[in-house]
Amino acid sequence: MSTSLQRLFTLCVILTVCAVRLNAQFIYMSPLPDSKYHNRETQLIFRISGKLDESSVYQKDLVEIYGSESGRHEWTVKVSEGRTLLVKPTEMFSWGESVRVNLKSGLRTTNGTNIEGTSFSFMIRKEMTNEEKSRYSLSIDDDFPEGNNSASNALREECSIDSLPAYEVTINNNPAPGQIFHNNQSDDKKDTNSFPTIINNDGSLVWACDRGLNGHDFKINYNGYLTYFDYPYNGWMVLDSNFTTIDTVQCGNGYESETNGHEIVMYPDGHTFVIAYNPQTIDMSQIVAGGKTNALVKGLIIQELDIDKQVIFEWRSWDHFLITDANNTEDLTALIIDPIHGNALERDTDGNLMLSSRNMSEITKINLETGEFIWRMGGENNQFTFLNDNIPQNFNYQHDIRRLANGNVTLFNNGVSLPVQESSAKEYKLDEVNKVATLIWHYEHPMVGPANVFGTGSGSVQRLSNGNSLISWGKTINSSSDIPNYTEVDMNNNIVWEFKFTDGLQRGYRVHKYIWNPCALPSINGIAVKKITDNSAKIDWNPVNNAVTYDLKYRKLGKQKWKLKNTANSSKKLINLQPQSSYEFRLRTYCGNGYVSNWTPADTFTTEALRILVAEPASFFQVYPNPSTSILNIKFETVNDQTVTIVFHDISGKKFLEQTMIIYDGETEAAIDVSALARGIYVIQAIFENRIMTEKFLKQ
Repeated sequence: MSTSLQRLFTLCVILTVCAVRLNAQFIYMSPLPDSKYHNRETQLIFRISGKLDESSVYQKDLVEIYGSESGRHEWTVKVSEGRTLLVKPTEMFSWGESVRVNLKSGLRTTNGTNIEGTSFSFMIRKEMTNEEKSRYSLSIDDDFPEGNNSASNALREECSIDSLPAYEVTINNNPAPGQIFHNNQSDDKKDTNSFPTIINNDGSLVWACDRGLNGHDFKINYNGYLTYFDYPYNGWMVLDSNFTTIDTVQCGNGYESETNGHEIVMYPDGHTFVIAYNPQTIDMSQIVAGGKTNALVKGLIIQELDIDKQVIFEWRSWDHFLITDANNTEDLTALIIDPIHGNALERDTDGNLMLSSRNMSEITKINLETGEFIWRMGGENNQFTFLNDNIPQNFNYQHDIRRLANGNVTLFNNGVSLPVQESSAKEYKLDEVNKVATLIWHYEHPMVGPANVFGTGSGSVQRLSNGNSLISWGKTINSSSDIPNYTEVDMNNNIVWEFKFTDGLQRGYRVHKYIWNPCALPSINGIAVKKITDNSAKIDWNPVNNAVTYDLKYRKLGKQKWKLKNTANSSKKLINLQPQSSYEFRLRTYCGNGYVSNWTPADTFTTEALRILVAEPASFFQVYPNPSTSILNIKFETVNDQTVTIVFHDISGKKFLEQTMIIYDGETEAAIDVSALARGIYVIQAIFENRIMTEKFLKQ
């Protein structure tokens, strides 16, 4: 990029950031003012630091949205998690138009602070031509195919293992306990048999399923569910421990068809992070000498979805990165350019987001509250000083950034375009204040014959609970069957487990080891809250295979302490709730194999306002056996849930026993020991709020 153009571009970025900061009450907005390349389906997101008073949100004229071609747009509004305002136009924008937004003053926080309105504009992308679409569909991803092979369009419903590629465990010397999760992919484009697979340390097969080209990045996600990428759907499959598909995930805001299979991270709080690769036609002759006037440039989109799959945060490379941030080995004069190639996301322990961008050789930390950079490590915009590193270049074309429990980070250094073609696993201690990265540990595989172990794409590093490290070497360039695909080393870098495919063209994307708990969570799609009253609610869920009992914990929103209920049924009624109050609840399963599942993501319901129940006449009131010698059973069947008081009288009318019970789900039964009563006739009264019923029984 010329110096003048670079300065102009930088000035535009600064002006955009300043425009956002002019309204300090909004800590995050999307789209950014004066930004471009947005989809026709884009929605508006506004976030404040406090809590929104929701009564101020639902104003008829709160927002005005005008398209330069499409005119005025109607909209709907929602609030996510109390402080993020989501405005959705009811109709799509027109291709290539400018959109003007006027958010009026009138919003306020729960503490009464008024929020000043704001106005801004943004641009909708131009429609792709058929030639551009064809060019993009033919662009092949370095890490895995884009799913355009027709063989991938036939979803394998049956889990055949007939064509499972041959493999062997070549070293098995006291590795960490657990089972290995991975999927194979072949560099032979005619081979479309990909298997999400689980094996034991000795190589024995636990489970595998032929998914055609699908099954990419097979793992247990942070929320306890299995996930993998599906190409015909262009999104992620979510499975329970019975391998039943319970959910699917794609990007929103018009990026559904561009959802990318490099990464999904799903967390127990119901938040999910996904990415999309977004192509735009750019006149690169204005940016670099020799650039094509119609280059197809791939941008990166990161989205955070809430528990309802609403996009509550969107971060676009077009707003934050420069195309020239790419590695100096990337050809920016090509017809198709992928300057970023995001391949890993990790929500950090401080609540912000780490991004690995392969073609920038950069790890970026992004503020999830504001969207701004926290720091940039590696690549053309490196802010860190590296200490004690094993190579001067630190890392290049890396994958799989992860934060460890000890506070350090690991990554897989592919090492592409470095003087020595060799990949490595690395662990850095980061001083994020002074921007210092100190190498704590690394591993390079011993040479295999005359060759280094070198993966040009893919790859991963997982730190195991006993301190061992499990490494996927990704796309190794040497097709020799002697090159390993996965290696586990102990804390002294001794190889304790190693795996290789017999066919040297087979490879894995990532590999993980888990002490697997094959006890399924209740399906989130099958959970329903029914019969909500002012003081009760009934929660139903679909039965889980192999389940013995279930735990249901619940609490009023804002409270710290959970209440816990256990049941053998796939249904539980909660009583003694407070009226007009919001509650959250979670479920887990106890299975017959001795395992316990993780908790489901928290879900919520709100009880009704206080109301006075008028008891319906009991349709059935019975005492038995009658006569009785020891145990007397009392059974009620009623129309409504209600409270009843049972009063015992002797034949003279003297009261000697009183007991109150709640009749719920229309039926209640109680057993009372009457063995100590003298023989004779007794009277039982059932006292409702507006009705008294009487039965006699004979004590023998």
